[in-house]
Amino acid sequence: MSVSLKRYTYECLTDEFVINLPTRELLEQVWAVGTRSGRNVDKFQATGLTPIPAVVVKPPRIAECPTHVECRIVDRIDTGDHTIVVGEVVAKSGDPDAMKDGALNERIEPLFHLGGKKFLCGRERLDVDRLRRGKGSV
Repeated sequence: MSVSLKRYTYECLTDEFVINLPTRELLEQVWAVGTRSGRNVDKFQATGLTPIPAVVVKPPRIAECPTHVECRIVDRIDTGDHTIVVGEVVAKSGDPDAMKDGALNERIEPLFHLGGKKFLCGRERLDVDRLRRGKGSV
């Protein structure tokens, strides 16, 4: 993962993190989490997402995400205004149907941030503003 040195997230980094894989249904919450600083607001309370204890690491998982990857930091690479954080996977968890033979089941389509207000879910490109106006995908 890559984190800006200017972000509160960077200040909060310890030696562990959790990657929670959201799906399309969580687009509004993902947008809200990404556009608010945790320095001033409890993101779980603001979005209605549910923190649950991780299996191995200290940071929480997000219950609404179908799968979670828990990591321990093994390296940090400074790249100017960002740091690339390299993690070793120490646990995977979530909906048993989300994983198949140790990999993400092809029926699960995680939501990926492309930049700005654009996201990708499966092969569908999504725009936060268009979805709010009821026009769906890009």
